[in-house]
Amino acid sequence: MEMNVRSRTLLSSLTIFGFAGLLAVSLSACGSSKKTVKKAVTPDVTVGLREWAVTPDPITFKAGKVVIKAANSGGETHEMIVTKTASADALPKNPIGAVDEAQIAAADKAGEIPEMSPNHSSTKTFNLSAGTYVVYCNIQQNQPDGSVLSHFKLGMHNVITVQ
Repeated sequence: MEMNVRSRTLLSSLTIFGFAGLLAVSLSACGSSKKTVKKAVTPDVTVGLREWAVTPDPITFKAGKVVIKAANSGGETHEMIVTKTASADALPKNPIGAVDEAQIAAADKAGEIPEMSPNHSSTKTFNLSAGTYVVYCNIQQNQPDGSVLSHFKLGMHNVITVQ
């Protein structure tokens, strides 16, 4: 069956309009989907962790919501704990010289960033009131000779001041 010029023109027009309509519906569906873009958070404080030191920068900052980035540049796994106390000496210790966290009042436990492998970092927001805090690693490692190595006892602590 042969189509005349008018039928072919009509069929072509319908095909073009149909395709344009389908394209418009497809594009509007794409436009309505929300894309979540995760914005990088700039830390207020960066805490360097390595054998056997904790180095916060800055060491004094304003109270409130504080974004802290803990960066483990050492060769061992480390954690970062924040406790409100006058000094590292004021923290309760267990027999091997690590902090006895069970003896710290809940109100003084500001929070922690869990264990991080070497060359890893983690960021967390803390709500810190004015005062003195100790930032420390409290990992205790069993050694081949049966002894236990305390990161805290080896010097992995420092003081920060929140104003």
